[in-house]
Parts: sequence; structure tokens; C-alpha cells
Amino acid sequence: MTLVRLNPLGRLTQLIAVPPQVEKPMSSALSLNWAPLFSAAGLDAAKWPPAQPTWTPPVYSDARAAWTGSLAERPDIPMRIEAAAYRGKPVYFELIGPWTRPERMQPYQPTTGERVALAILSVLLLSVVAGGALLARRNLRLGRGDRRGASRLAAVILATVAVAYSVMHHVPNFGELSLFLEAWSGGLAWSCFLWVLYIALEPYVRRRWPATLVSWSRLLAGGFRDPLVGRDVLAGCLLGAFSTVFDRLAWFVPAWLGFPPAQPQSGPQSGPQLELLGARTMVADLTQILIGAPFFWLAFLFVLVLLRGLLRKEWAAAVAIVILVAVIAVAGIPSDAAGLVTPVIFLSLSVFLLMRFGLLAMLANYVIHSLLTDFPLTTQASAWYAGISLAGILLIATIAFYGFYTSFGGRPIVGAAAFED
Repeated sequence: MTLVRLNPLGRLTQLIAVPPQVEKPMSSALSLNWAPLFSAAGLDAAKWPPAQPTWTPPVYSDARAAWTGSLAERPDIPMRIEAAAYRGKPVYFELIGPWTRPERMQPYQPTTGERVALAILSVLLLSVVAGGALLARRNLRLGRGDRRGASRLAAVILATVAVAYSVMHHVPNFGELSLFLEAWSGGLAWSCFLWVLYIALEPYVRRRWPATLVSWSRLLAGGFRDPLVGRDVLAGCLLGAFSTVFDRLAWFVPAWLGFPPAQPQSGPQSGPQLELLGARTMVADLTQILIGAPFFWLAFLFVLVLLRGLLRKEWAAAVAIVILVAVIAVAGIPSDAAGLVTPVIFLSLSVFLLMRFGLLAMLANYVIHSLLTDFPLTTQASAWYAGISLAGILLIATIAFYGFYTSFGGRPIVGAAAFED
């Protein structure tokens, strides 16, 4: 088993190779040339003087080495390289910076802000689950709710899980049965949960904010060529692009306000870039986005409805949910009150657009924002991930073109006939 980690430039940052479990005795020791690893890391070995190893390798080894130096891009930051070998072959190589934490020695301890955010999130999630079940039971007893739309939503979620399972790498053994049961039990749980949540939510939203569900209901009814559906998808695409740019600009806000700058993000915000592992993992990640989009915004809308019932005022409910979600979003970021500025602005805009364009626009916003942040996008055709980047760009362009073309409702886009209406 071998683990290789690369930075966005394709340079080696970590190598862990597990030695064979059983080997024949070796009569003499073998020498090792570390130069290929330095080359893979994009470093000049001559500028890294040897040092005493201090980090224990995570795998067994019979030789260790270490070097100190700095990166050419940031000569002011002291860096360190720890390496190990077994029988003349490298089994460990890691680039270590001041921010690297010895995770096996120091268990993670959440900050006070993270604990507060976790408590708020737990209360909100419990409210969604318990409140959704109670309201869904009440609506079913009264004969309320769009049951056909809820069933179609559940069917789409289950089909999405089926696609994710089908693209997995399968091995014909008994362990495959447990994977099958795990995948389908999770899919059924998500489908049932969103079905219940939609039944609980739909009658109240339709009565208080009817415009919020118009395009969403038409899409669930099969109106894929409805102009209103296209308009809201296109609006969501624009908001998704804006929110991504807004996130990047948010890095500079703390410095503008006199606070320490936020920690730069060198990769995706939601975890490792699975798209780099190939088409299978790309499809699996896309299915997670398609499941997460309705869950997040239906839960968001459900909490907004609960707050509206508790506070009796729409503006008070909007302010409350903006503050709650903003606190959760910036938990643990050491930027004081400055970190709340950009989340509050974006969430306020999101609540306004949710009421103005509806649920479908926010789902499209979620998908586009996730694609822009998860895919390693680049304009350099020579980049090693250019193919994956092109796939992400084409996917985003396809969604945007669908929204643009559908919004015309069959009318010509160009030509003299386009100006006759």
C-alpha cells in the first residue's frame, strides 16, 4: 500500500509506502539516492542541508534522514523534510511546515467557537428531524402536502445513490454484500428523510411564500423545458459563481479591517479532491453534491419556517437564521468579528434570493458553487489536471446553457424573430 500526496502544482508533499509483510533475509545493506524524491517535490537538494531526524516514520524503516530549508516561493518560512527508507527503498517522505501538527501525539481539541457551533448545529439538526416528523404526521392526517412531488424527490435521491454504488470498484467476494447493504440502507434513509421533510415543509411554504416553490414544483412535475425553471437555474448559476468569487475575496476582509489575515486555502473546502482519482470518483462526488443540495436548502428553509413561527415576524426570522448560520460557518476562525462580515452579507443575499427566485435557484447555486470549489479548475492546458478541469468547466457550462436556453421558452435566441415580441 502506498500513499502519495501532491500539492495543486503536482509536487510531492508526502509519501508513505508500507513495506512487505514477509521478505527473505538480505545479506548486505543497500544505499538510497534521495534526489528523485527532491525532484518530484520540485526542490533543489543542494539547498537543503542535512539535519537530525525528529519525526518518527509512520511505517517500519531501517534508515532515516532529514533536511531543513525553505520553499522558493516563501523563503521566509522555515520548512523541514523527514524521510525514511527500508532496504534501500523510500518508505516515507514528508514536507513539514510550522503548521504541521503531530496528530498521533496531540489529539484534536475543538476550540470554544467550534464547540458553540457544534451545539447550535446539533440543536438545529434535532429540530429539523423531530419537527419534520411531527409536522409531516400532522399534514398526512389532514391530507396536506405534495405527495407526488415528495415521492419523485425520494426516487431521484435513491437513483443518485444507485449511480454512486454502480460506479464503485467492486470485487466478487462476501465483503461486497456488506457494501451493497450499506449503500442501499443509506440511500433509503436519505430518501425517506427528504420525503418526510418535504411533506412537512411544503404546505407551510406554499401558504406563506408561494413563489418559493413554483419552479421547483414544475421541475418535479416533469417541466424540464419550462421557462421559469430555466430562469431560476440560470439565476442559481450566477449566484453560485458570485458566491465563489465572494469566498475568495473574503480572505482579504480581515486584513482590510485590521485583523490577522485568514489562513489561505490551497485546495477544496470540503475535503480531498476526489475528482483527481478518475471518472469513478468524479461521478461519486457529483452524486454527493446532488444529495447535499436538497438536504441543505430544505433544512435551511425548514429552520426558517420554524423561526417564522416562533418569532412571528419574517424579518426577525431572516435575521435569526443569518446569524445562526454565519456563526456556524466562521466557528474556529481567529479573525474576531471581521470573519462574520462576508457570511452575513452572503447569507442575507441568499435569504432574499430564496424568497425572490425560489428553492430551485438555491439548489442550482449549491451545485455550481460545489463544482467551482471541488474541481481543480485551470486555464493552463499543460497542467497535469487539465483534463479533469475541462470536465468540470464543461459540466458547469452545460448547466448554465440549459438554464439560459430553457428560459427563452422555445423562442429564438438570435435573429430578427427574437425582437418581434
